[in-house]
Amino acid sequence: MGDFLTTTLSLMAQFTGGPGESNDNIVRFVLAGIAWAALLALARQRQKQGNRPHERLLVWGFAFGLTRELFMLFMTCLLGYGAVAADTLQVVLPPLDLALHDLAMVIIAAAFMGYLLQDQALSHRYLRAGISTVALVYLATFWWWGRFILANPGVPFDRTWGEWAFRLNASVLMAFAFLILLRRAKGWQKNAVCTALFCFFLFQFLKIVDIALLKEREFIFTPLRHALYLAAIPIFGYIYVREYIESEREARQALTASESLYRSLVENIDLGVTLIDRDCRILMANATQMKLAKKGRTELIRGYCYREFSQRDDKCPHCPGDKAMEDGEPQEIVKDGIRSDGSPITVRIRAFPVKDPEGNAHSFIEVVEDISQRVKTEQELQRAKHLESIGVLAGGIAHDFNNILTSIFGFTDLALMKAGDNVELAGDLRHIRRASERARGLVQQILTLSRRQPHQLQQLRFSSLVKEALKLLRSTIPSSIDIIQDIRTEAPIMADPSQAHQLVMNLCTNAYQAMPENDGTMTVSLRDVVLEEGAEIGAGGQPLPAGNYVRFSVSDTGTGIAAEALPKIFEPYFTTKEVGRGTGLGLAVVHGIVKSAHGGITVASTPGAGTTFTIFLPAALEPATVEEQKGEEEAPAGGQGRIMVVDDEENICLLSFTFLSQAGYRVDTFLDGKDAWEAFSGAPDQWDLVLTDQAMPQMTGIQLAENIKERRPDLPIILCTGFSDNVNKEMAEELGMSSYLQKPVTRAELLKTVHQVLYREEREQ
Repeated sequence: MGDFLTTTLSLMAQFTGGPGESNDNIVRFVLAGIAWAALLALARQRQKQGNRPHERLLVWGFAFGLTRELFMLFMTCLLGYGAVAADTLQVVLPPLDLALHDLAMVIIAAAFMGYLLQDQALSHRYLRAGISTVALVYLATFWWWGRFILANPGVPFDRTWGEWAFRLNASVLMAFAFLILLRRAKGWQKNAVCTALFCFFLFQFLKIVDIALLKEREFIFTPLRHALYLAAIPIFGYIYVREYIESEREARQALTASESLYRSLVENIDLGVTLIDRDCRILMANATQMKLAKKGRTELIRGYCYREFSQRDDKCPHCPGDKAMEDGEPQEIVKDGIRSDGSPITVRIRAFPVKDPEGNAHSFIEVVEDISQRVKTEQELQRAKHLESIGVLAGGIAHDFNNILTSIFGFTDLALMKAGDNVELAGDLRHIRRASERARGLVQQILTLSRRQPHQLQQLRFSSLVKEALKLLRSTIPSSIDIIQDIRTEAPIMADPSQAHQLVMNLCTNAYQAMPENDGTMTVSLRDVVLEEGAEIGAGGQPLPAGNYVRFSVSDTGTGIAAEALPKIFEPYFTTKEVGRGTGLGLAVVHGIVKSAHGGITVASTPGAGTTFTIFLPAALEPATVEEQKGEEEAPAGGQGRIMVVDDEENICLLSFTFLSQAGYRVDTFLDGKDAWEAFSGAPDQWDLVLTDQAMPQMTGIQLAENIKERRPDLPIILCTGFSDNVNKEMAEELGMSSYLQKPVTRAELLKTVHQVLYREEREQ
C-alpha cells in the first residue's frame, strides 16, 4: 500500500511541478501563470462591458495571482542560472511569495462573495479583514525572518512559525468564505466557486498537515496540494465560459423576443411600413401597407415602390425616400394618389434613412398613414363652419328683412283699406300681400336651413305646396325643359311647411341640373298609395309600417347616376357635380326631412337614361285646412286702453300707431327703449299695455320689460322681434311676457294679439 501511494504521488508530482523544490517548480509556475493570464484577459474584457463591479476585484485578484507566478518563475530562473545566490533569495522570497499568493485568494473570494450574495458591504468587510491580516502576518514574519535567516543560514522557512502563521491565516480566510457562500449563495455559480475555494483551503491546510508529518513523511501532500491549486484556477475559467454561453443564449432569446415584438408591432400597427432599398425595390411590407396597396406580399416584395404604390413607370418626383438617404434626415410629405382599384387616397408619408456602421444610407423605411378620412373630416368641419357663418348671416338678414316685411305688410293693409271700391287696385295690392307672404315663408326657410328656426310639424295639403313650388321653379329653370305634373291626390300630410317646400325644391332642382344642355323632361307625380305590412321602402331598404301614404316622385331624362355612386348619394357633402355647382347637401337634407316625417325614399337610375326619386310620406288622418283657400284673417273689434309702442324702426312705430288708433286705442310711440323707460318711470300707471321690440340700441326690449316689471308686475307686455338668437317664444314666457310676436306682423295679427292680451288681463282681474 505504501509503494502504491508513493508511486501515485510521484506521478502526480511529474504533472504538477515536482515535490516542491525550486528546480522542479518551473512547470507549475508556467501552467499557473498561463491560467492566471487567461483569467485576467477574460476579466478585463468583461469589465469593459460595464455594470459588473465584481470584475474590477477579479482583475486585481487575477493580477496578483499572475504576478506571484511570474515573480516565482523569474526568481527560479535566476537561481537556476546562478545569477543570484540561494541564501540571498531566502532573505525576502518566502514571506513575499506567500503574501502575494494569499492576497490573490482573498481578493478573488471577496469578489465572488459580493457577486453571488449581492452584498457589497459583506464583501468589503471581508476584503478589508483579509488584506489586513495578510499584511500583518507579512510584516510580522518579514522582519523576524530576515534577522533569523542571516543568523541561521540554510534553515527552510516552512520549518518556522512564520509558515504556520501564513497557512493558518489563509486557511481561516478561505474556510470563512467557503462556508458563507455554501450557506447563503444559490445557483450553479455557487457550486463552482465553493469548489475552487475549497481547493484553495485544502492547498493551505494540507501544508500545515505536511509540516506536522515532516518527521514521518517528508512533504507527502505536496504533489496533491499543487494539483488542487492548479485545478482551482480553471474552475474560474469554467465559470466564465459557462456564463458566456448562457449570456449568448439569453441574448439570442432576447433577440428572438425583440424580433418577435418588432414584427408584432410592425404587422399590427395601423400604419403602412415598408423597407425600400436604394434602387426603389421593396424589401419588406407590413399588413397595413399591403391593405393600403390592396396587394399581396408576393406581389410587393422585390417590386418597385413607384410602380406598386403609385402606378408609375419611373421614380416619383420629390420622393421622400431619396431625400432622406441624400440628407440623412427623416422626410415627410402629404400626397394624393389612386389605389390599384381606382379609389382615391390621401396619405402622409414619412421616410427614415437606414445607415450602415460608417453612416452611409443604403435604404430607407417608409411609414405611410392613410389620412383620407381625416382630410374628409377636416373638409366637413370647414364646411360646417361655413354653414355656421351662413347661419349667423341668415339671422342678421332675417331680422332686417322681417322689419322691412312688416312695413310692406302694414302699408299694403293700409292701402287695401283705402282702396275702397277700386277692385283693380285692391287686386294688385293683394298680389303684393301674397308675394310678401311668400317672402315671409322664404325667410323662415332660410332660418330653418341654417338651423336657427325649430321645425314645427303640422297638417298641410302637400298638393298645394307642390303646385306652388312648381310655379316658382317654372320661372327659374330654362323653358327648354318640359315640366309634366301628374298630381292625383289632395290627401294631407304631417310635415313642417318650410321643410316640405325645401324637399320639393331640392329634388326638382337636382332633376333639371342633371339634364345636359338644359334640354329634357322633368315629371312630378303625386298619388295615394297603400303599403302592406313589411314593405321595404327607403334608401337602405328599411321597412315602413303598413298604411296610407302619399307617394311623391320626381323623374328626369338626364345623365343618370353610376351604380357605384348610388350607395353614397345621401351622404353629406357627396356630389357627382362639378366643383362650384353642388355642395353635396341637397340629397342629404332631403333624406333627413323624409326621415323626420317618418317616411321613406327610393332611387332608381340608369346611366344615360335618367333618374327617379320616389318619396313615401304618411297620409294625415284629418283633412287639412288649405292656407291658400283662406281669406285674409279678420281683425277683431276695437278696444280701449292706452298702449306704449317701442321700436327703433320709425315705419313700424307709424304703422302700429295707425292700426291701434283706428281700433280705438290711445297710443304713445317711442323710438328708443331708454326714452320709453324714462317716460314710464315718470308716470307708471298711465299705460295698460306695452308693445316693445327686442333689438334696440341702448336698451333692449327684455331690459325694458324687466325694469317695467319691477315697478308694475301686473302690466302686460308683448315682446316683438324680427329675429334673435337670445329670445324665442318659450324664453319670453319664462321671462313673464304676456305674448310673443315674430315679425313680420300683419295688421290682423297685431290687433288680435293686443285684444287677446288686454281681454285676458281684464278677465283675470
